Amino acid sequence: MTILHADYPSHIPCSVATLYKRYQPTDRALVALASPNHLHEAMLLFRKGLEIAGIDVSVERVIPPEPWDLSQRRSRGHQGRKEAAARGALDGNGPWAGLGGWATAQKSVILAGFPGTSTIPLVETFLEGFAVAESKEEKMIYKVPL
Repeated sequence: MTILHADYPSHIPCSVATLYKRYQPTDRALVALASPNHLHEAMLLFRKGLEIAGIDVSVERVIPPEPWDLSQRRSRGHQGRKEAAARGALDGNGPWAGLGGWATAQKSVILAGFPGTSTIPLVETFLEGFAVAESKEEKMIYKVPL
């Protein structure tokens, strides 16, 4: 996501990530500046009044927990995501719902409403006819306990 605002100076590079709670977007986002040298100027700009998509934006300065560091672009492979889902590490919280970055989150779909006893092969059957990504001829579908 990119901040688009006529008054936002392009010389202050930043990353923006919507914050999620249990795979549901919240009304909050995390803006990470490329350098702390830009913090004062960015805070002045945001406090002056910023509106995105007709919504007034308020700001607060925070030091996010380490897993929310937007500069770390850690991305698990298929096996890593599968193992993380099995141990409950994919909880859907934080920037990009904890899916490992903007690019991964942009390509992910969360399906809810299946009975808890549903198996991955059952979900694969349900998704027949859809282009589901594969890794080593295995569908990239993960069961995340909620």
